[in-house]
Amino acid sequence: MITRFSLQLVVFSLFWLRLAQSLAVELEVDEPKIRCIEAEKQALLNIKANLHNTGDTDFLSSWGNETEKRECCKWLGIRCASGSSGHVIMLDLSPSTLGISTDDIWWSPPFTGKIDPSLFELRYLTYLDLSFINFTGSHIPSSIGTLIKLRYLNLSGTYLSGEIPPQLANLSSLHVLDLSFADWSQIVNKLPAGLTNLHLSFCHLPDIVNHPSLTFVNSSTSLAVLDLSGNYVSASIYPWLFNFSNSLVHLRLSSNLLNGSIPESFSKMTVLTYLDLSFNSLRGSIPECFGNMTTLAHLSLAFNKLEGSIPNALGNYFGLSYLDLRGNNIEGSIPEALGNMTSLSFLNLELNL
Repeated sequence: MITRFSLQLVVFSLFWLRLAQSLAVELEVDEPKIRCIEAEKQALLNIKANLHNTGDTDFLSSWGNETEKRECCKWLGIRCASGSSGHVIMLDLSPSTLGISTDDIWWSPPFTGKIDPSLFELRYLTYLDLSFINFTGSHIPSSIGTLIKLRYLNLSGTYLSGEIPPQLANLSSLHVLDLSFADWSQIVNKLPAGLTNLHLSFCHLPDIVNHPSLTFVNSSTSLAVLDLSGNYVSASIYPWLFNFSNSLVHLRLSSNLLNGSIPESFSKMTVLTYLDLSFNSLRGSIPECFGNMTTLAHLSLAFNKLEGSIPNALGNYFGLSYLDLRGNNIEGSIPEALGNMTSLSFLNLELNL
């Protein structure tokens, strides 16, 4: 027989059960949702374990297994996809992210170490910047070709060397590639098809003419920015280079082994705005056809062996803001046509005849 006391006890128990459930729901709502995927978090920690600080600063102090650090999407240099997926899409350990000035980075790289294989478990990466980490004695792993979602890859100044793996061509989504300030034993012979920015400055790249089997094949047809400055590139690069006459906007070939006259084919680069051919051994005169390159805003032919006078055609560069002709054998007077260059803010004609 159910007594009044028993009934009150049941009601009282139900009340506390409902209250406990309500509190549990509130606590669940208040508990921040962790977006970080555990497997990717462990991959990042493996990467950290193989990077050793070169100074007193613990740049990756926000990375850890501690409770307060469990959200890897908030770690320094990490960005995760929006929405519910939470996949790591950015790993940026560049000097600017770490708060290191460009002056200091040359004397003291932030880390030494090696590229941990766990990096290639981050299959959703679209942006990877490991620039100026000291990976001396290492090479680019062929597994780099598995990160097929990459759009930006920067391994400049990392002391990597050896061959650039052909698997790089698998990165069909890659737009920006920077492998500058390294020591590559061969020229890149395959480039991702969609590449728009390629930076290979000061890489000790050999000249194509000395390595006829090494050419840029299956290359991108959409290159807009190309920097090959500070290498051993000669005039043999021209046939390949002029394949991009309709796409190149920014071209740097300074401090190479270019010689002979400046090819008139440069005038067919219809969208070029930046051209740097300084510190080579170019001879002859400045081509009159340069006057057809009306899109140019920056032109440097400094420290070559150019001679003759400045062509009047340069006056067609209505948008030119920078003109550097220092260190040549140019003679004669300055053409009146240069007065048409209303946008010109820098002009240097020093160290000429």
